[in-house]
This record gives sequence, C-alpha cells and structure tokens, in this order.
Amino acid sequence: MGAALIEAKRLRGFSRSFRTHFHEEYSIALVREGRSRAEFPSGIREISGGCLVLIPDRVPHACNPERSGTWSYVLLLADPAWISGISPEAEIRDFLFPEDLRILPAPPDAVAAIEEAARFAGLPGGPGRSEAAEGLKALLLAAADEASREEAGPETRFRRPDARARRIETLLRARLDGAVTLRELSTEAGVGEREVLRLFRAAYGMSPYDYRTNLRVNEAKRLLRCGVGISDAAQRVGFYDQSHLHRQFVRRVGLTPAAYAARVGIVQDGRTRFR
Repeated sequence: MGAALIEAKRLRGFSRSFRTHFHEEYSIALVREGRSRAEFPSGIREISGGCLVLIPDRVPHACNPERSGTWSYVLLLADPAWISGISPEAEIRDFLFPEDLRILPAPPDAVAAIEEAARFAGLPGGPGRSEAAEGLKALLLAAADEASREEAGPETRFRRPDARARRIETLLRARLDGAVTLRELSTEAGVGEREVLRLFRAAYGMSPYDYRTNLRVNEAKRLLRCGVGISDAAQRVGFYDQSHLHRQFVRRVGLTPAAYAARVGIVQDGRTRFR
C-alpha cells in the first residue's frame, strides 16, 4: 500500500470517551456497532453503526460512545498525500473531506475493503498492500458517488451491461492474477475514474474490485475441483497468500477451501471422483 496508510486500529466493546485530539493524517472510520456523540468544531454530531466517518487531518474531535451498548469500529489513518491522489477531481476530495467531517452510509462492500486495508496497514509493501489501497480508493469514490446521487433515487440494477462496462469486465478477467488500477479501468472504458465505479456497479451490481474477487474465488473453486492444492490455487488466481484466499473464500462460499475441496468431486482423467 506504499505510504497510503500510516496506522490502523480496531475497537470493540470499549465505552471510554476520548479527550479532544487530532491526527496529522486523514481518518477513515467504519462504525460497526453502537452510537456516539462526537464533538467537532462545527458542533456535536450523532454517529451510529453502519456509517463511514471521514475526518480531514488536524481537525480536533472527541468521541463519547454510549455506555449502554457495544461500541465497535475500525479506524484507518491515511497519508494526506495519498488522499490528495484518490481522484483527479478536486470537488470529489472536497466532498469526501470537507473542513470538518463527513458521515456517509457505508456501502455494501465497506467491511471487506476496510478490513483488508487495516490488515495491511502495518505490513511491508507488496501486492497485497497495493490491492488493498485500490480497494479502499474505490470504496471512498463509491461512497461519495452514492451520497451525491441519493436524492435521484435508486437505479435499476443488473440491467444489460453497455459496451464500456463489458470492456471493464473483460479486462478484469484477463488480469485475474495481477493488479489492476482504477486508472487502467478508466482508460479501458474511456470514462473518468468516478464514472467507472458508477458504470460498473449499475451493470454488474457490485464494485469492480469485489467483482474481481468473486471471479478469483470462482476460479479457485474450479481449480480445487480439479485437485489443485490450496496454496497453488491461491497463487494461480492472484491471491497473495493462502490466508487471503481463505478469508475471501469463506465470505462467499461459506466453507473453507479445505472443507470445499473435501466435499466436491475431484476431476481426474476426465472422470469425477469423490474424496
């Protein structure tokens, strides 16, 4: 992830109030459960589970969770230079990070994107960090796009993809085992980075990165059915290690890769056999 994330922390069941403080980095928090009255220069704001809280650098704030319930969130501290580069459109960055704070409904894939980013925040550089950074970037742009269009009403989902969306999908399939940046998807479709997310989600019902993860899991299932080992399958489909495959596999299949391989038919010599 390069210098994108400086720090990550998870808090659960912790009802202590924090004194007013500020960070040198931008704060990206996913509130999982609970409620809090947060103090900002603009006044007191109510924060509850299921939302993203975005705070610019050096904004003083204090968090006062309700003591009667569970307070759970994941906090990422992001490098201001990385935030400046998430979109070429200055108005998008200003929308996400105004002078004080922004509270947005968490998109459906927020938990996966935030958790992956948190996992790699303190680890050395590598493909996992880069991919997690792209997932986080896509999440922020999708949240901004959804919030800015909230009054327009929901769009019809799963409609027939247009040619631009199909080109994106084709590229994702062709680069299944390697990194693909939002800029590359934008170039392939011939639209801006923000429009790529809107276009693809309208056509396929999820973000390009969540879609590609599903493609990888499906290919891993095929390989496991053919008797390929779990570690080898993870490497072939682009997961950076076996544990990464494990997490994504369980989320989508409901079984670990090992349990799945033990229950399905193994194809050998054109015939299906069972363990």
